[in-house]
Amino acid sequence: MKTLNNNFEKYFPKENTIVMLHAHADDESFLSAGIINEFIMRNYSILLIYLATSLVVGEEKTSIRQKELFQALELLGVKNVEFLKYCEPKYAENGKPLHQQAIQEVSDEIKRVIQKKGIKNYILFSYDKNGGYGNKDHLIVHKAGRLLFKNSPTLRSLFEVTIPREIYLDWFSKKEGENSKKYLPKLNYWSTEFGLEKKEINYLYSLNFIQVDKKRNALSKHESQIKKDEFPLALRDNDFQKLFGKEYFVCVGRSLV
Repeated sequence: MKTLNNNFEKYFPKENTIVMLHAHADDESFLSAGIINEFIMRNYSILLIYLATSLVVGEEKTSIRQKELFQALELLGVKNVEFLKYCEPKYAENGKPLHQQAIQEVSDEIKRVIQKKGIKNYILFSYDKNGGYGNKDHLIVHKAGRLLFKNSPTLRSLFEVTIPREIYLDWFSKKEGENSKKYLPKLNYWSTEFGLEKKEINYLYSLNFIQVDKKRNALSKHESQIKKDEFPLALRDNDFQKLFGKEYFVCVGRSLV
């Protein structure tokens, strides 16, 4: 597993725009807050596209979540954000759920945003083949990212954000029974094949202490989703560092440095 911190600008040449696909408000803070902040600190051009975070008429919580998201992104330094017209499954009555859409349509919508922004060459971030932890919307993000990679000649490389399964399982086994259930994630919501095995992951980014603090603070902005006395905000500093002090990626299709 290679460390992206070494030769960062060789892995991510600055002539490319960084385009990140996320499903929901708070996914950016869980999965990629550290590397997002690194791109900002190095003055990269970066665009975040949210696929299932649209405003839904009559559903006040969608506007609350967008408001929280902008607070988190302000903390990370992100200003360039776009939302597709899709929403989460629970808003199916009034909205357009992402997981029910054709992958080609979603991919085309992402392309339209990228073209509207005048982006030529870019590096794309999406999700691993298991959608992180099996979330239906996350699986669409993965599939749309793969289709874009296949059909977009100016897409220079694709990085899929993931979770190292063995590291998490080892941590869960050590903490089970030691702490309240609130200290652990709601594992019944996760698939048994969450994330990827370490042998499938080829890159990691190590957060510095400032970025770890920013990540925790960014997560805390999503108050409607993440309670302060629950995972992961309830974690002691050493446990938070263990699970969130590194971010993991699979680079698809092309070898880098």
